Amino acid sequence: MRPHGEAMPGMLEMGAPINDIFEAAKEAGRQLAKGQKISQENLDAVSRELLPKEMYIQIVNQYFQQTLEALEKC
Repeated sequence: MRPHGEAMPGMLEMGAPINDIFEAAKEAGRQLAKGQKISQENLDAVSRELLPKEMYIQIVNQYFQQTLEALEKC
């Protein structure tokens, strides 16, 4: 779970540079499995901003608007 997680699949399709987030999450899992504390570096990488909040809201609103319009045509 992370902010804007729903946007990640689309961002991957567009080639956005977010693989570092997945690598940091894997490393955090390794640290926990070893009984260690998750490093601040990994916490920062996993929780870094994907896109500005206002842009995310705009994209989500556009998606919902398109979905509603498609449903109205049915």
